[in-house]
Amino acid sequence: MRGVAVLLLLAACPRAAAPPAPAGAVVEAPAASPLVAVDWANRTYELTLLEGEGELPYPVVDGVYEDGDPDGGFHERVEVEVLGYGDLTSDGVEEAILRVTYASSDLDAFDTLFVFGAAPGGARVLGRIAGGKAGHGGIAAARVVDGALRLERRHAEDGDGACCPTHHRHERWRWDGRFFVEDEAARRLAPVPAGR
Repeated sequence: MRGVAVLLLLAACPRAAAPPAPAGAVVEAPAASPLVAVDWANRTYELTLLEGEGELPYPVVDGVYEDGDPDGGFHERVEVEVLGYGDLTSDGVEEAILRVTYASSDLDAFDTLFVFGAAPGGARVLGRIAGGKAGHGGIAAARVVDGALRLERRHAEDGDGACCPTHHRHERWRWDGRFFVEDEAARRLAPVPAGR
């Protein structure tokens, strides 16, 4: 009887809310999200990485696609990394945020942020945001806060080395039903935190 009373008491007590994620943390999608089950590191992507090129297939294995000869002739490399999940369209279903980095024998490495949404039969590209290079314009981090996509973009100041920008430009992007649109008034520069 005493055990039943304890169970009734526990059922009547409200559950404590989970502590908020620390600032800058990537909030993982719940296990029920259909996009968590996607093997992002091993799939063929149909992507437009260069303006005017149209969609091309990139069969990625272990997060990397390579084509050509790295020791001579034309060579290209694509790397895919999941940055996080979050509901950006206010439909109750979380989208996946991926950084895709492209390099070739003709071009220095640059990245593009892709947001994938759940669709019948799998995931589809919902939108993309141009990134940049590791030294300037590249995407250092992305997360979802209050339904908006928060980006940290590498920002080189005069005198910074080509590899190591000293600042990040913080940006906020929202889905308008067709595209991701930046709230330019929310832009701000901040020094890169120590150790990053």
